[in-house]
Amino acid sequence: MKRHTQILSLVAVTLWISGCVGTDDTTSALDDAGSIQQALEQPNGDFDTEDTAPMFGEDDVFADIGVDEEYPAVEDEELAFGPDGRYPIPDDVRGITVVVQWGQPRPNPDVPVPTVWDGDISVSDGGLIVRRVLRFEDRTDMLLPRFDPQTVFVRSVTQPHNDGLILTLVPPRPDDAAGREDDPTARPPALVVSLGDVEDIVVPIRDLADGFRVMVPVDRMGNVIVIATVPDHPCPAGMLAGVWRQVEPGLGNFRGRWIGLEGELLGHLQGIYGTNEAGEQVFFGKFIDRDGRFHGLLRGVWGDGTFSGRWVDREGRHIGGLRGDYRVGPAGEDRPADGVFAGHWIEACGDHRCDAGTRCPGEDPEAEMPEDLL
Repeated sequence: MKRHTQILSLVAVTLWISGCVGTDDTTSALDDAGSIQQALEQPNGDFDTEDTAPMFGEDDVFADIGVDEEYPAVEDEELAFGPDGRYPIPDDVRGITVVVQWGQPRPNPDVPVPTVWDGDISVSDGGLIVRRVLRFEDRTDMLLPRFDPQTVFVRSVTQPHNDGLILTLVPPRPDDAAGREDDPTARPPALVVSLGDVEDIVVPIRDLADGFRVMVPVDRMGNVIVIATVPDHPCPAGMLAGVWRQVEPGLGNFRGRWIGLEGELLGHLQGIYGTNEAGEQVFFGKFIDRDGRFHGLLRGVWGDGTFSGRWVDREGRHIGGLRGDYRVGPAGEDRPADGVFAGHWIEACGDHRCDAGTRCPGEDPEAEMPEDLL
């Protein structure tokens, strides 16, 4: 019988829901160290507010690093939890977006043998809805039939890469949880990841709502399991993920996807990061929708494996905040130092303001933003 590994606190790590890392030969200003350094001194990193071609006209680059296409959607039979005594999703309940991935943190052609991950992901209370599958291959990977709204069964094999799921966790109904807090013997509702021969990973649901990321190493081949969530917030929110490329130490670019709460592809982003003449570690970028229409300029700070910032519209009005983690990958003889980044975004709405001089929803409250970026 497998043991339980209980995750009791948030551990910040890189979520890697980007695609494969390729070896494209395409060069642009984003890939030239001198151009990046000059752009860091310009307002908004020298990014404009014009509409562009989809994927900034860099279709081959985005395809090569695996962040061009949308993850396949799943029509989950448990979407409404059925009429046979199972409860529907209450209108006033917001589900928690959960991403679970397993395999190599970045593509590794040196992995000697496949790893079998057959198992399940479950919640002790509430329910799970499958939204998207990540890199499932028809020959080896599939979702198995479900028997209740609390458990998702998977069959999966990985070797040089990883597989995963985007899920919606529906919290337990209040009346289901009534009295549990007063019972000292009752265990709190939890998410349980039970894949392959790995010890079960148990995360209390209460820890998932504020934005949670953890990476659990599982073997000597470098395989890991990653669990991440988007913070529960009343405003529009979602995820972002892609490739964090180091052109020179401490200087580089990023390209990736802008993703909705159910895993839908909303658009793409690209940007640069580095240290400006004032000694500030800043990043700038641009976000467009799937058709290339401008949606925002990105600006913020980075360092020690994390980034935090906001995006503004054409008039410079603050729209929302973003936050996440990055990891710099090792360079190879035939590839640049491509790492990965991932995080979440939250758009300001209602009483959740996002003005100059104030924090935007989703930003790291402890990040020190230069005044000219506020």
